[in-house]
Amino acid sequence: MRKPLRAQVKQVFPRRPRKRPHPNQYVKIDADILGGTPVFVNTRVPVKALFDYLEGNQTLMDFLEDFPSVKQEVVVAFLAELAQPYKTEVA
Repeated sequence: MRKPLRAQVKQVFPRRPRKRPHPNQYVKIDADILGGTPVFVNTRVPVKALFDYLEGNQTLMDFLEDFPSVKQEVVVAFLAELAQPYKTEVA
């Protein structure tokens, strides 16, 4: 017996997940938001913009002033989470 057309299409073109999990709660990766570019939650501000600011010798406050939709608490928590593996002491 032949499968219904809908089942055949799903088999040939499986649905790709729209969201990829990210290791923290401060960044969102969604194919519908900037084509899957990692952005800060509840914004369309790419995480890369923060690193571009810091690499360009601009301050965190400069970044926050230029991107008011990004909450300071989110950026600070994000950076703290990134730094966590480097805070362990070696005995």
